[in-house]
Amino acid sequence: MKTTLVSIVILGLLTLAAHPQAGEPAGGKLVRAIRWSEAPLPPNTTIVKSAPGGGDALLVNQTEARPVSIALLRLDNPGIYSKAYALRGQLRYRNVQGTGYFELWNEFRAQEAGQSKLRYFSRSLAEVGPFSKHSGSAEWRDLFVPFDATQGKDLPTKLELNLVLAGAGVVEVSDLELLEFADAGAMWGAMGAGAANALTMPQQAWITAAVPVGAVIVAAAVWFFFIGRRRAAEVRRMKAMDEA
Repeated sequence: MKTTLVSIVILGLLTLAAHPQAGEPAGGKLVRAIRWSEAPLPPNTTIVKSAPGGGDALLVNQTEARPVSIALLRLDNPGIYSKAYALRGQLRYRNVQGTGYFELWNEFRAQEAGQSKLRYFSRSLAEVGPFSKHSGSAEWRDLFVPFDATQGKDLPTKLELNLVLAGAGVVEVSDLELLEFADAGAMWGAMGAGAANALTMPQQAWITAAVPVGAVIVAAAVWFFFIGRRRAAEVRRMKAMDEA
């Protein structure tokens, strides 16, 4: 998968439900229901009956004021047959320090024998809407975490979800739904009217620029290499001026 992928966050190693039709958005299909009560719980989490309508929610209580990435879920062979898919649920949080977000890793098969599998990530860092970051406190709101792989060759073989927090805070996540869509347009439309327009240009650029981790490392190394050369040249120039 050498082309850019549009991405974005949430999933897990969970038991499947059947494929119910209720609540499916236009152009979308429910692949599976993700029930926290049927999944191995991550450390320091509990299930509470706090979700809207009395449903279950996964409660994460981070008491230490330090950055942390909590592995919530892993879903092998997710059963997705479309390259536009999303997680849908609801979210509530209290006293979250700094900026928190969900980080969704999407793994795809290697393109050639002997190569590593391809891994792309997305982060829910929009300012508003169901794909937004979380900071401070908020009552239950919609959560929608899409991933657009329509420019790639394959379907994902694994999905992983991390909850990233900058410090202490309490986060609750309702049971989730994994949806797939006929195309990317239907997926973005399901997020809600005007949701895509609510993102700023820098945020839109972030969403469309998810790249393999290896590419990020290479780009960073190249950047630091040229910055280092420029600084070394400046030091030599200043030294020559002092000696003149």
